[in-house]
Amino acid sequence: MPTAATTTPAADDGVHKLGQRVSKTDPTVNGTVFRYRQPVAESAPRPDEQPRYEWGAADVRVCATKDANPKNYITNSSWTLVYADDTVIEPSSTGYQQFPLPEYPWGEEPLVPGRCVRGWITYPVPKGKRPVFVQWSPGEEPVPPRWAVK
Repeated sequence: MPTAATTTPAADDGVHKLGQRVSKTDPTVNGTVFRYRQPVAESAPRPDEQPRYEWGAADVRVCATKDANPKNYITNSSWTLVYADDTVIEPSSTGYQQFPLPEYPWGEEPLVPGRCVRGWITYPVPKGKRPVFVQWSPGEEPVPPRWAVK
């Protein structure tokens, strides 16, 4: 697992390295993508989208400082995968016990000030095709932060 990195404001192009902690416009909340794996959950039922799809997953964390707004909410739907052709894939709306654990929260959950939430988000992805970014769109970000997938 990568070591903790210092928090940096989002770069102009919004692209960061895996393991880099990035602040939103609101510096009291930050996010990190630690890694991306594909395929995962190979014994789970195949994604319904197409027969040539498999499961991929991103290990992400969101933290709030003790000064953060207690009304901040997190959800896995704010994390998407972006491909070289600008295709965007949203998290799976179906869960299976074979998905990587711990899972990131599915529905809206409060982000308690001074706490972090970390887990895996699973996506139905084209077999053999990797995303170029994991993107975090937590609201009204002018340039959503993206982490480059290797």
